[in-house]
Amino acid sequence: MLFSAATEPGEHDKPNEDWVGMTPNAVVVLDGVTVQESFRGSCIHGTPWYVMKMGSKLIAEAADQNTSLTDALRNAISSTTALHADTCQLDDIGAPSAAVA
Repeated sequence: MLFSAATEPGEHDKPNEDWVGMTPNAVVVLDGVTVQESFRGSCIHGTPWYVMKMGSKLIAEAADQNTSLTDALRNAISSTTALHADTCQLDDIGAPSAAVA
């Protein structure tokens, strides 16, 4: 079976805030939350970095059929958070986030 996916940035002059990845056992889609300019500054990385790191970690976790999707998401969130917890204020409203499917 052949699958394909594509994603494009919402604005051509800005980096893509969405991410999609597939394995034979899982498909992961992240829709990054655009942070309004007035709320930026809580994270030096931003949403494009966040969805790339989070998506990569989640698809790797979900590829293990012995790991539940709940645990895969929990582990991906924890490990992505750890990557920038020392440099960013992650409890701020402007911290990067994403909807996950």
